[in-house]
Amino acid sequence: MPEPYLANRRNAPLLAEPPRRVAWHTTLNLALEAITFPGLIVGVGVWMLVVQIDKGDAFKMPGVIFMFVALLGIATIIGYWASEEPRREYRLLRDGRVIYGEVVSFSVDSSTGFTEGADGTAGSPWVQVTVTMDYMFHTPDGARLTDQVRKVYATAYTGPEVRPGDPMAVLYLDEKLYRVL
Repeated sequence: MPEPYLANRRNAPLLAEPPRRVAWHTTLNLALEAITFPGLIVGVGVWMLVVQIDKGDAFKMPGVIFMFVALLGIATIIGYWASEEPRREYRLLRDGRVIYGEVVSFSVDSSTGFTEGADGTAGSPWVQVTVTMDYMFHTPDGARLTDQVRKVYATAYTGPEVRPGDPMAVLYLDEKLYRVL
């Protein structure tokens, strides 16, 4: 079988069969995505608590403590909600299997132009390239799945020429969780 088309060359190591080991920095990045905003909320709550302690106003302390607990609860809910996508991505990277499919259609659309200068004249040139690929693959259960992936580049596209019928790879866990490599 010829080498499959990869939408992103950084995905080449994922062609190895599971169980694959997910690097510690990938796990850390996925975890930090989920806790950044809740951490900010908790930080605001701690700041409010410290400011009230510095003021020494004992009558407002129960209200501030209640507010801190409420912010902590909100941060927990948001953290759980925000961590769903990274957890799914981690499961896909760790347990997903590579399935080969085929390209159904492939198109490259480019737009060019010039930014407008401050004095109304033409400024610097720009280019935007949209690569669209329709693909199809069969799941291990025998079901046929078709989908589309679209990627936008801010530079000229220099990828390989892809034709309908060329092989492509999908990292597959189940019918709801898969990603084109």
